Amino acid sequence: MNTMHSLPHRGFVIELDTIPMDFLARLEREGLASMTARTVDGIYLEPRTNLASIIDLIERAGATVHGFRAAGSPASWHQDARPAASSRQRLTNQRSAVWLPTLPAA
Repeated sequence: MNTMHSLPHRGFVIELDTIPMDFLARLEREGLASMTARTVDGIYLEPRTNLASIIDLIERAGATVHGFRAAGSPASWHQDARPAASSRQRLTNQRSAVWLPTLPAA
């Protein structure tokens, strides 16, 4: 039996707008994560410690975490329904399909 397909994803995509300078290098240098990279949605990393502690470090560095998911999972904008608490994120995120500039009525 091939167990390659039954292994869980090791990496995560953390959705955020800004990435503090040299933050990814710091995570790798301190041994907190490996295989770090910038993505369209934020960052990809394979945690070597508790993911919550990495998210806490990101927020203490001044970035706002909008969400995270296992690598290979669809992005949050692929979901059909979201909780009402995430409406602020949808309305302020420039990459969101809900945030569209409109022209004044003619």
